[in-house]
Formats: sequence, structure tokens, C-alpha cells
Amino acid sequence: MKVLSIVLGCFFVFGITGCGGGGPDNNAVIEMDYDAAKTIKEGLQGVKTSGRTGSNFSGLMNSARDLKAKDAAKGEAVEKALTQLRELKDPARIKAKAEEIINSL
Repeated sequence: MKVLSIVLGCFFVFGITGCGGGGPDNNAVIEMDYDAAKTIKEGLQGVKTSGRTGSNFSGLMNSARDLKAKDAAKGEAVEKALTQLRELKDPARIKAKAEEIINSL
């Protein structure tokens, strides 16, 4: 009978206290300070140095679209310039175009 009382007492205590789920909200949204222009500048620094467009180019285009959502005119101009840059083959012209885009930002 004493064992049954202890078991029932434990169930009662655990039933009232629960599993400790009252902590901080695990579904909290963390806002990031994303600057599309800065991301494009940083990506173009490597292009400017190497004279080659690499695998990160699609990321630059995505950032240009993000920039267009904030500033339509500037984003459109950067997107157009990046498209022109992608079509270039001469490393010297690639470097110059990358520098031009960086300066426009």
C-alpha cells in the first residue's frame, strides 16, 4: 500500500508540473539585416580580382532582384549590368565592368 501511495504521489506531482515546456518560444523569428547592394559588392570584388565570373553569379543575380524589390531603378540597372558582365569573355573587360558596377552601388 505504501508503494502504491508513492507511485500515485509521483504521478500527481508529474501531472501538475508537466514536462517543463513553459520555456522560451522556439518558433521565434530572427530578423536578419540583409543588404543586397553590399552582398553584390562583396561578390563582385572576387570577379574584379580574378577577371572571371564564377559559380556565385546566380547568387549575384538573386541579390540584384532583391535590390530591385527595394529600389526598382537601381536594381534594374544592376541586373542589366550583371547580364552584360556575364556575357563578357575578356578578363580585362570583366574586371572593368565589375569595377563599374561596384562604383554604381
